[in-house]
Amino acid sequence: MAGVWVKDGYIVSKEVDYSIMTTTEYSQFLYFMFDRRAGAGVQGYEVKRFQVDEHNVPHVLEVTLGPDAPAAVRSRAYALDLSCLSRFYGCNDGLSIFPSGL
Repeated sequence: MAGVWVKDGYIVSKEVDYSIMTTTEYSQFLYFMFDRRAGAGVQGYEVKRFQVDEHNVPHVLEVTLGPDAPAAVRSRAYALDLSCLSRFYGCNDGLSIFPSGL
């Protein structure tokens, strides 16, 4: 899912949400990325990891980019790896899709 918020004719926030259902012990992996402009509370960036399993892999990853987020972090936040979709058994954990380095 993707969303765009507009105020007074200007884009003030973008959102990308991605989830996968699996057949493993944990049934879902979620990725939320919010790209916000001035006045959104976060100036640089913030990464939150939820439902971290015994292998230190989060099942929910939430990334919030503010107006001062470094270009490298912004680029990584948008870099979902969806190549696992082309493999028969590829998207069965968060590491298959989550951007690396966040």
